Amino acid sequence: MSEIYRLSVVEGPGGAAVARIEGEIDLASAPTIGADLAAQIGRGVQAIDLTDVEFIDSAGVRMLVELARAAQEDRPLIAIVAPVGSTARRMLELTGIEPLFTVLDSAAALPTRAT
Repeated sequence: MSEIYRLSVVEGPGGAAVARIEGEIDLASAPTIGADLAAQIGRGVQAIDLTDVEFIDSAGVRMLVELARAAQEDRPLIAIVAPVGSTARRMLELTGIEPLFTVLDSAAALPTRAT
């Protein structure tokens, strides 16, 4: 089975830890991505960069909502990087889940690392 996504953690502007996802978030990958992201958020990741997500379906949206709910209960608000016009941004807008996150147009807009 070929990998349909890649998740990496990088240091963003200002030192913020950013989880970058590339590829597809769908029924097959969303559970694994969600578990990986939850673990990374627990380790201090402050943002999820969806700039290079080529496809996201309802399972991906559900995964993001679950992460937002967990963040509201236990952790600070998660920032989502999703440029205007991107696949991920359109899905956030169409499903109405944008208000659950701080949605940024680029990683350059990330806040300075929280201490």
